[in-house]
Amino acid sequence: MKSVVYPVALLCFAVGGHFAHRSFDATELPKNLNVEETLASSYATRILSLGHYTLAADYYWLRALGHFGDFKMHGHLYPNLEPFLTRATDLDPYFASVYKLAGTSLTLSGMDPSLSNRLLERGLQYRNDVWEIPFYLGFNLYYFDHDFGAAAEMFSQAARIPGAPDYTAGVATRLAAEAGRPQIGLAVVNAIL
Repeated sequence: MKSVVYPVALLCFAVGGHFAHRSFDATELPKNLNVEETLASSYATRILSLGHYTLAADYYWLRALGHFGDFKMHGHLYPNLEPFLTRATDLDPYFASVYKLAGTSLTLSGMDPSLSNRLLERGLQYRNDVWEIPFYLGFNLYYFDHDFGAAAEMFSQAARIPGAPDYTAGVATRLAAEAGRPQIGLAVVNAIL
């Protein structure tokens, strides 16, 4: 008798938990709800990681992906995304994927692109071998800040990194000409030659 009761009780518990979870996921969050988490500072996070910085950075990376993948957070403009990405880069400044996500996700409509720029500029210091980082920063400078000269310099830097697509050099030279700074375009052409 005991051998039948426990599996049936466990099954009932699992089914009930499943439907409760589905019901919870189906509820809409109110628009005025504060969904921003309170996180430990980057300094405290480094201490709490007990020297396992890359493991803790992976944790915040996965939290950022989960937060960005939560459709309910779109209406709130992903309030925890930038803190998660910042903590990941504070723990592991060589984590290139974090910079790539910051360059594309923190520039959504209604968000402050300076947060993306801040992380991308940090990425330039630590990962100058990843062409996407200066490319995304150049796009942000061009599209949001309308700073064609600085954007041309970033595209030029991206074009000189091995593995960069061919069109980055064309974009850099075009923006350099548009900004009235032909020396940037000439430097790109010389680097390519």
